Amino acid sequence: MQDDDDADSQLNKLSGPSEKEVVKTCRNLSLEIARRQLKIISERLQAVYLGRNDSPQKENERPETNTASEEINGLKERLKILAEHQRLKAAARNAALANRQTERKNMGFFGRIRAKYSDLRTEYGETYEFFKTAGSALALALFIRSFLIQPFNIPSESMSPTLFVGDYIFVNKFSYGYSKYSLPFAPNVFDGRFFYASPERGDPVVFRVPRDDNKDYIKRIVGLPGDEIQMRGGKLFVNNKAVPRQSAGAFSGPTYDRETAGAPTYRESIDKKDGTSHAFLTVDARKRGQVDDTIVYKVPKDHFFVMGDNRDNSQDSRYLSGPVGFVPKENLIGKAVTIFFSLNECSFFEVWKWPSCVRYSRILTSLD
Repeated sequence: MQDDDDADSQLNKLSGPSEKEVVKTCRNLSLEIARRQLKIISERLQAVYLGRNDSPQKENERPETNTASEEINGLKERLKILAEHQRLKAAARNAALANRQTERKNMGFFGRIRAKYSDLRTEYGETYEFFKTAGSALALALFIRSFLIQPFNIPSESMSPTLFVGDYIFVNKFSYGYSKYSLPFAPNVFDGRFFYASPERGDPVVFRVPRDDNKDYIKRIVGLPGDEIQMRGGKLFVNNKAVPRQSAGAFSGPTYDRETAGAPTYRESIDKKDGTSHAFLTVDARKRGQVDDTIVYKVPKDHFFVMGDNRDNSQDSRYLSGPVGFVPKENLIGKAVTIFFSLNECSFFEVWKWPSCVRYSRILTSLD
């Protein structure tokens, strides 16, 4: 690569105005030459028209005309110098590129990559730098989305009263490690999870639907591998122990379901593995819901039992033949941590409606 550096130094010796500057200067000089020539022609025609040619002066007796001609010749000479500079610079560039092509025959794989990188910088200049910057920004965005934080929006009421339709949330991607579903488009490049950390009961999680790889759901984990889960009279039992709950008044949030509006809400406290508890709100829209009384579910190894906080309006693990069932740990995407934005009955792209439909009180709200 020493020869590449030498070639670059040859170009640097011809340092001067850039190609764009030379082209602009040449154009301006050409216009100035044409303007001055037209001025001379105009003056001569005017002299003829006014009859000043009765006693013509000798060429050397016309100082104004001579001065203008000298200026034009000076401009032409400068134009020639700039054109020659560009020709020499182009010749040096072509020689450097030809030298690199010759040297690449003896280069290894990484050497050819480095030489190609240098060629792109030399040949495309500002265009290359633009795409380099844009590519770096895109790579950084993909890295953040894949491994750190990913935004999601809430399209349904299954997690009311914790999450409303129109909420936008951040999901922590490194809470439970990484699987193929952590990456964009979920490429089938590996199985299992890397840097795995087990979720806790009560965690709100986003996961890829087991029976539909094109959809992401958000629910709350209530059962860990080996747990026994059951609903009795609308109450949640974990390992044959009722999850304590206290009345929290009537539901007053936004809803499209008549039964949910004004329905009783409860603050439930579910035990975590370390003996502490996790409290969260639920809503019970129907006194005799379809899954208010269920069988005992035995959570398989490496799977989780999830439920929506809106107990009577959630497609979750209680429906074993439904799209969710038990959720494999591989399908976990991350833990929902924050509501960063919230809109009531308007689209994210309808910016002109934001002043009247933004739920300001929900912005940057931490999730239970």
